[in-house]
Amino acid sequence: MVRGTAPTATLLKVTRVTTALTSLPLLLLSCAVHMRHVVRMRMERIEIARRLSQKRTSYPVHNDNPEVKRNRGQVGMEK
Repeated sequence: MVRGTAPTATLLKVTRVTTALTSLPLLLLSCAVHMRHVVRMRMERIEIARRLSQKRTSYPVHNDNPEVKRNRGQVGMEK
């Protein structure tokens, strides 16, 4: 019985080392995939914010152009 424990202990050590060596690349791969997803989502948010800000600037609610302010009340009053 004593002689049977040594190979089992060795086998457990080998199994632990093998598991650690195979799980590390899988862990790194899953981290890389997750980071790629996070970066892609962030880039999409930035793109959406950029589009929204372009829409806001292309259709101004308040126009500070003096020419527009001068003519604002005169539309339809031409002779």
